[in-house]
Amino acid sequence: MNNRRVSPDKKERKCDPHEKRRSGDQSIRGERGFSSGGRRKEEETCFIGGRNSVLESLRAGQVKKVFIKPGKKDSRLLALAEEAERFGISVIEAEERELDRLTEGVRHQGVAASLKPYVYADLEEVLSSCGRKDPLLILLDGVEDVRNIGAIVRIAKIKDIKTMIYAFAEVRRLMPNTRLHIMGDVDDEEYYEECRTLIGQLDVKGIIFTGVVNVSEYIKKIDFVILTSISEGQPLSVLEAFAAGRACVTTDVGCCRGLLEGSDGFGNAGICVPPMNKEQLAQAMLELCSEPEKRRRMGEAGKRRVNMFYTHEVSMENYRDIYRKLLGG
Repeated sequence: MNNRRVSPDKKERKCDPHEKRRSGDQSIRGERGFSSGGRRKEEETCFIGGRNSVLESLRAGQVKKVFIKPGKKDSRLLALAEEAERFGISVIEAEERELDRLTEGVRHQGVAASLKPYVYADLEEVLSSCGRKDPLLILLDGVEDVRNIGAIVRIAKIKDIKTMIYAFAEVRRLMPNTRLHIMGDVDDEEYYEECRTLIGQLDVKGIIFTGVVNVSEYIKKIDFVILTSISEGQPLSVLEAFAAGRACVTTDVGCCRGLLEGSDGFGNAGICVPPMNKEQLAQAMLELCSEPEKRRRMGEAGKRRVNMFYTHEVSMENYRDIYRKLLGG
C-alpha cells in the first residue's frame, strides 16, 4: 500500500456533500448561488468519513484521495485501501485528530476521503429541464439551522473537557442539530485519549477537535462560547468571545462571573454555572441554543464591555497609572 504521512492540501476545504448545508456557512452558500450562464464546478473540496461511504464513493468514481489512520488496520480498512489503489487513488496516512478535523465530528471509523468537485447547473438550465411552461420552484436555504457551540481551550485536565462532553451529550440528545467545536492544542495526550474514549462510550456525535486555529476567523461560525475550567484567573478565551460579540457560558471560577456580569450597566454577557456540574452546564447551553435574541443581547453586552475596558490601549493606560502611582507621579 502506497502510504504517505502528510497533511492534506491546505487549499482543500472540509464539507460533507451528503449532509444538508449549514445555514451559517457563508463561504459555502456564497459559492452555490445560481450563476448567470453555463455550468460550473464547485471549487471547494468536500470530505466524507466512514468505511461504507468512502467505499461507495470510490466505486462511483468520486474520490480524489483517501486518508487512513496509521497503525494496525483491520481487514476492512486494508480492503478499502487496496480498492483505492486499484482505481489509482492516493492513500495517505492521517492521525485521528486530523480525520476528526476533516470530517467535522462525523464517525469516520478511521478513514476519510476528499471528493472531486461537483458540477452545478445555473438557473436557466434548471428552468429548461422542468418541461413546463410555468414551473414551480422551491428554493430551500438554512433548513437545518445548526447551533455551533465553541470552546477556546487547550486539552488539559484543569479545563475539565470531560464535563463539557457529558453536558454536550445531553444537549445533543435534546437538540440533534448542535455541534461542539473544541478549539485548541492538546497539552495532555493521555487526557485527550480519555476524552476520545468517553465520546465513544457516550456515542455522542458532533464534537470536533479543531486543533490550533485562527480563533478570530473560526469564531465567526460559532453561536456562543463555553468554558468549563476548574480553576481560572482572567480567561483570555472569554475576552476573545466578547470581542467577537459572542455570549459565554462559564464556570464560576476566577474572574469569570465578574466578566460576565460586570458593574458597568451593560448587562449580563453570559451564564455562570458551578464547576463540574454537567446538569447546570447542559441547561445553560440549551438555553442559549434555543434563545437567539438572548444570545445576541448578551453578545452585544460582552462586546461593549471588552471595548470599554479590555482593549490594548486601555490596558496600556492602566499599566501607566500603576507605574505613576508607584513612582509617586
